[in-house]
Amino acid sequence: METEKLAVSISEDQFVNLLDLVQHHQDQSAMLELLDYYEEDMKHLSKYLRMPYEDAMQTLRIELLELVTAGLAE
Repeated sequence: METEKLAVSISEDQFVNLLDLVQHHQDQSAMLELLDYYEEDMKHLSKYLRMPYEDAMQTLRIELLELVTAGLAE
């Protein structure tokens, strides 16, 4: 049986603050926190992409960053 790691938990206010920091201030530490927040979801989704694991993870990370920095995550 596969053991599941507990997901990172942040409040809605913290999440919105991270988005604001990334979108308006290009804060790299906030960007890393967002990537960390979605890491487990990306690992799960990478199983369904028909490409090597490392490529799938990199693609998901890039797409998330583009989505957030473009302001579409609001």
